[in-house]
Amino acid sequence: WSDGRRAFRWTTAGMAPISGAISATRWFDSPVAVATGGRVIIGAQQGSSLISPHVSTNVFYFPNPYVWTPEHGRLPIQAVTNHGSAIYPKALSHDGMIWVGESGNQVNTVNGTEAFRYAMNTGPVGLGYLPGGGPGAAGSLSGLSSAAGASADGSVVVGYSASANSLNQPWQGGPLQNDAYSGFEAFVWTDAAGMVGLGDLAGGYFNSQASAVSANGQVVVGTGTSAAGAEAFRWTSQTGMTG
Repeated sequence: WSDGRRAFRWTTAGMAPISGAISATRWFDSPVAVATGGRVIIGAQQGSSLISPHVSTNVFYFPNPYVWTPEHGRLPIQAVTNHGSAIYPKALSHDGMIWVGESGNQVNTVNGTEAFRYAMNTGPVGLGYLPGGGPGAAGSLSGLSSAAGASADGSVVVGYSASANSLNQPWQGGPLQNDAYSGFEAFVWTDAAGMVGLGDLAGGYFNSQASAVSANGQVVVGTGTSAAGAEAFRWTSQTGMTG
């Protein structure tokens, strides 16, 4: 189109557009993850026809998520959550049958998000928040969680959430002595244990985010904060978080 950015799929045969539209007016088309073998792609289109009814002063666009397969082309993900907020997928299992990402939450429909896991047999299921980080908690980032990665079979999900550890930290120097700093805490989620915080590196503000997990779900990687600033981390249940 001439009105925005168009998604594509590339193989050794060359680059081909991902055809089809699921929003009446679109200016942004973003595939975000592809399954092993390239037969399942998830992403989102956004457009001016999807302006949020919850925002009166600022223009805000809901993502319109989709799944693409060679057999069916691009199809909308029928996963509308509370108050009409659409989900935004970020990653998927190797077979493409489980998707993870973020969605709007019940309390704060403008800024709040909740990590979700979408399976074919359950639809979208909210994963909640780390203790002390849910909607209504004190702190500028309360009520925010997001899933960013999944293991090969989708049984292990990683991401980040506001938590009691990350919200309302004392300001460390500078001119804003009476202000407070809020960050996130990396998490790993399983059906058996639920959402478990992974902590952070030593030093600096508390702020960590998990971005990916190994195929077997045993190794988590992401970004934490040490005395030197932002730093990549690797986490396992045996070693904890190491920079």
